[in-house]
Amino acid sequence: MTFGGRELPLYEPIHRLVHLKDKLKIKATLQALHLNHKQKGMINELRRQCNLQSIKDWNKRDFI
Repeated sequence: MTFGGRELPLYEPIHRLVHLKDKLKIKATLQALHLNHKQKGMINELRRQCNLQSIKDWNKRDFI
């Protein structure tokens, strides 16, 4: 993956999170990873590069 013009090696669960579309799987992965605000921002940037919806755009009721 490329971020800020640099090639990034990604930890497998993070790489999966960047490409996931299933909201239940995203929720489970987020709960397992305990990401901070800055890390979520980086993942959202990578998701935007993949033309996927930002995770921050989803509210909690979407996961039910």
